[in-house]
Amino acid sequence: MAKKNPTPKKPSVPKVENAERKRQYATKLLEKLVRHTTRELKKQKLYVDDKRTMEFVKLEVLPVFRGLNPRDVKVKDIRELVADLLKTTPTIQYYNPLFIPIGDITGIMWADLDDYLDVDLRAIVDNQPLRVDINAGVYGSTGVFNLQDYQYEATQVNEIYEGIREVVDNDSNAEWNGRVMVRKGFQDDGNAESYFLQFVLNAGGQEIEPTETFEESIGVEIPKETQEQRRARLKGVIARKKELAQERRKKQKEKSMRLRERPKTKEAPATEVKSEALQRQENVKEIMATQQKLIDDAERFFDKGIYDKKEFKARMKEITEQTNLALSKFKRGGEI
Repeated sequence: MAKKNPTPKKPSVPKVENAERKRQYATKLLEKLVRHTTRELKKQKLYVDDKRTMEFVKLEVLPVFRGLNPRDVKVKDIRELVADLLKTTPTIQYYNPLFIPIGDITGIMWADLDDYLDVDLRAIVDNQPLRVDINAGVYGSTGVFNLQDYQYEATQVNEIYEGIREVVDNDSNAEWNGRVMVRKGFQDDGNAESYFLQFVLNAGGQEIEPTETFEESIGVEIPKETQEQRRARLKGVIARKKELAQERRKKQKEKSMRLRERPKTKEAPATEVKSEALQRQENVKEIMATQQKLIDDAERFFDKGIYDKKEFKARMKEITEQTNLALSKFKRGGEI
């Protein structure tokens, strides 16, 4: 009787190959989840950048499908899961940049951008979330970020400053101008989710063409406001600016106190030096009060139409120069 041939054994797969195959499956699965999560987010018209999309997938979506073969995961199941998660996951309510008058986002001196973003713009939007892009073209750009997350170095504004010095050092009139842009994949429909605020640089008498951002689409004209609306809005903005400026000064003072070298010996108080310092404070206060009065007059003339925009900017520049000159003379010991 002929002997039956034994069933051949399947060749064993080395553990290394198994581990590599699992790694490939995991990578392909993650890519598939990210791809279809992104599509569902766009369908829902929700703004989530690449980094936050990846975080959302890893924390919320991946645990449901972990360990499965990518081919066994249906696109329909991914999209339905993401849609359900979005119903329970809170989304950020952004401020609509269309509500910001054009005069509040144009004519910003190039060196004042940090203070403007950290104090003025925060006050204008009442410290609410706002999508912002600082774009100096070939000299650098931040990409779109939330104003609430703004930090000079973290958002790379410091790198943009270093990049633009070669074009602004000899141009005292270089300035940043803001404009509202429609986000890619969205329409000019008036909804806050459809827009972001982009600042571009004007130097050497011309605008430096911005580079394309992930969000960029087309520019939008900002609606004008009446004088009554402007006065009512500015009243709240000024109060908010003072509050934010005080917070910033407090933080800077606390930081300088921490970094200041402690004196080894106590010095005897000098009454004469203290008296001079107090007098200097009074003189500086007087100069700044005069400056504020001139600014108030200029703004009143602008509101009444006596100054057009160009004349108003020229007058504001003249006031600043007069104030700086007065302060510099005082610092050198001259008479005001």
